[in-house]
Amino acid sequence: MASRKGEFGEPVVLDVEGFDVRVSSPQRVYFAARGETKLDLVNYYLSVGDGIVRALRERPCMLHRFPGGVSGPKVHQKRLPRGAPPWVETVRLHFPRYGLHADELCVTRLADVAWAVQMSTVEFHPWNSRRADTEKPDEWRIDLDPMPDAPFSRVRRAAQVTHEVLDELGAVGWPKTSGGSGLHVYVRIAPDHGFADVRRAALAFAREVERRLPDDVTTTWWRKDRDPGAVFIDYNQNARDHTIAAAYSVRGNDIGIFFCWGVKYGLAENNQIDGNRVGISIGHRDTDNLITGNTIRDSRLNGVLFRPERGPDFAGHRNRIENNTFLDNAPEGGAVIDIQGGTEAITIRIGIIRCSNISYAATACTSSDLVRVAWASVGKVAGTIAIGIG
Repeated sequence: MASRKGEFGEPVVLDVEGFDVRVSSPQRVYFAARGETKLDLVNYYLSVGDGIVRALRERPCMLHRFPGGVSGPKVHQKRLPRGAPPWVETVRLHFPRYGLHADELCVTRLADVAWAVQMSTVEFHPWNSRRADTEKPDEWRIDLDPMPDAPFSRVRRAAQVTHEVLDELGAVGWPKTSGGSGLHVYVRIAPDHGFADVRRAALAFAREVERRLPDDVTTTWWRKDRDPGAVFIDYNQNARDHTIAAAYSVRGNDIGIFFCWGVKYGLAENNQIDGNRVGISIGHRDTDNLITGNTIRDSRLNGVLFRPERGPDFAGHRNRIENNTFLDNAPEGGAVIDIQGGTEAITIRIGIIRCSNISYAATACTSSDLVRVAWASVGKVAGTIAIGIG
C-alpha cells in the first residue's frame, strides 16, 4: 500500500558533488532491528563514496531493491528504473538466448549511487566486465562459499591456500568479506578473454586449491553431493550475467569489505559500532597500529580489538589504543582488549565519545600506503565484522 504524503518525512535534496539528488520518504525505516532509515542508507553510501564508485565504475550493475525495507520483498532489477535524471548513465546488454536487451545502470559518479538508493536500492551487484567491452571480463572472482556445517577456520585455510596459489602464479588477489559467511577474492586481469575462458581458468584454479586441501575444499557442482562441512569454491561466479555484491555494498545482513592478507599499517578510527557482533583483529609484525576515537556499544565482543604479533620485531613501533568507548558490551569468546608483544611500544588511553544512530566502522591496510576503507554494519549481522588473514 502506498504511503501517505509526508508519512516518512518531507523529501530532502542532497548536493552530491554538484548533482542534486532528491530523497523521498527519508525517514522510512529500512533496517527494523535498530531503526536505520533510507536517509541513513544514503548517508552511508556517501561516507564510502570513493570505495563504492571504484567498485562499480563503468560496470553494468544489477540493483537489488527493497521498496519496503530489508524485511520486505526484494526486487532484482536489471533495467534502470524509470524516472532517472538525464545525467545517470547506462550500458546496454544483450541476451541472445531470449532475444532481449537491458539498459543497466553504469555508475560513473557518486550521485548515481545516491540516486539508486533513492529508488530503494540496498545492494549493488556489478558485472566483472566494463562498458568498453562487456563481453571481456577484467576481473576474476574467487568465491569461497562455506557449506552450512563448515567452520570459519576452514574458510581461513581456503583463503590462505588461495593466496599461496595466486602468489605462485604471480597474480594479486584482493580479499573481501562477502557480506555473508564466506570470503571473496578479486583478481584484476587483462580484458583479453571471454566469459567461458575465464570460467574455465577459475575452475582449474579451484581444483588446484581443492587438491591441496582435499579435506576442506570442494568443487563439486551439485549442492546435494557436497560435503556439508566443506568450503565450495564457486567458479561459476565468473559466468556471463553472474554477479555478486560489490565491495562496500550493504546487504540485507552485512557489508562486504576489503581487508589485507598481511597488514603493514593498521587503523581503526572514529567509528561507531552499535548493537552488533564485533571481532576486530588489527596487528601484524613490523606494523604501526592506531585504534582511536571508536565507540563500541551494546555489542557482543568476539575476538580481540588489538593483537600485535608476539616477539621482538614489534618493539619500537607506534601502537596506540586511545580515546575509545566500550559501553554495555558482552564478551563472546574473547577479551575486550588483548595486548601481546612489545608492550613498551603501546600506549592505552580509554575515553568516552557519543554513539550515533547508524553504525560505521573502518579499517585500513595496504602493502605500502595507508588507505582508509570505510564500511557500515546495518541490519542483522551474522559473523564477525572485520577479518584478518596473515
